[in-house]
Amino acid sequence: MRYVVYWLGLVLMILGVSSAAQTLRLAVPGDVFDDYQALLAGRDPLSLQDFASPHARRDTVELLLVQQALAAGGWQGEIDWRIINSYERILLDLSSGLIDATATSMWTADLAEARLPMSDPIIEEGQFVVGVYVHESRQDLLEADWSYIREQRAISNFAWQTDIDLLRSLGVDRILSNPTYATQMRMLALGRADFRLLSFRPKSDLATVQDDERFVPIPGIKVAMPGSRSIGFSRSELAIAARLAFNQGLALLKEQGIVEQAYIAAGFFQPLVQDWQLLNPVD
Repeated sequence: MRYVVYWLGLVLMILGVSSAAQTLRLAVPGDVFDDYQALLAGRDPLSLQDFASPHARRDTVELLLVQQALAAGGWQGEIDWRIINSYERILLDLSSGLIDATATSMWTADLAEARLPMSDPIIEEGQFVVGVYVHESRQDLLEADWSYIREQRAISNFAWQTDIDLLRSLGVDRILSNPTYATQMRMLALGRADFRLLSFRPKSDLATVQDDERFVPIPGIKVAMPGSRSIGFSRSELAIAARLAFNQGLALLKEQGIVEQAYIAAGFFQPLVQDWQLLNPVD
């Protein structure tokens, strides 16, 4: 660990960047940041080891993992949270240098298409498995098979090209778009959309609650999202140094099992669905 910090210090000196004196601007959607603060509950994000919380989900624990990886890699600068609710806007602001990095993972393919620097994958190929979530009142969908469900209206975001391509490959033609998670879930609750692909939750019933509305996965089926996910960075010298630190720290966290522990606590790695049918088996 001392060697890693010393090595990073040399890199920072070469780049003319002092992490102790720099503030890293991290993009995060507003709903994710709100749940992250509830998950944190006043605890120190760098020393937190118990990720279990009603507010734990993939993206909220990623805020913790990003900070811990940066610190483990020797980064000592401050964090300036920038609330950006649009996935597409985050990519644009990274490209223009208005932000330095993302606080949650993005699809590696999207970052590559935007020709942006990225971290080593925080989620590897084949690890991203999701459920088909509906409002708990939709008994017609909860008891249906996929041939019926795919004829209904999916809610997603047209900026999430990986998700859109996947839905179409599964035979879903009716796809609605909205940029924010909270509004997407509200559309499901109001019956303006029918289902959404969503990471599993860390509960025995796998349910999630948004604005006092309860949503559950259709039992017995799951979907594998293609590709890996990484943290995106801008092209600035500050971001270059932060990316080096993050990659060093991420390797340490993976070696210590902390990344896996966080994703299990978030329900993202979900053993309860191990025997469910995978709608798109990966060869």
